[in-house]
Amino acid sequence: MKALLLLFTFSFGLLFSQRNAENQIPGNVYPVSITALQNAVKLQRASAKPIKNVSITLPNFSGEKVVYNLVENDLTTERIANLTTFNGVSTDGTSKLKLSLFQNRLEGVIKDKHGYFYIEPYQTTTGNYRIYPAFADFGMNFTCDI
Repeated sequence: MKALLLLFTFSFGLLFSQRNAENQIPGNVYPVSITALQNAVKLQRASAKPIKNVSITLPNFSGEKVVYNLVENDLTTERIANLTTFNGVSTDGTSKLKLSLFQNRLEGVIKDKHGYFYIEPYQTTTGNYRIYPAFADFGMNFTCDI
């Protein structure tokens, strides 16, 4: 009987759980190449000095290209093998970036005059990144009853 109840509960959850269709997920997907940044980081990583004089071009939420000048930050006291973290500022000074460069991807938070935006790999194709508002509604009804 317990097994039947568990099976029913699991089946009910699968049938009626919330699913977001692609067009319901907030944000936009853009291709982003990280190869030039990876190569520049490799050249400077052997030195104990912070990595600087590197840049990356990222789309903003609207898809416009923004160039960020990057400087390695001291998020960790020692470098981690497959992670480099950066602070960035757009060349026009209107946008800031916190960026984590991993071996095969990047993730970050962009702050501009429109707010905060996350940039992270998108699951469809390597090199595609989703940019979405930090406070986007993914269709979840979160409540705090404290």
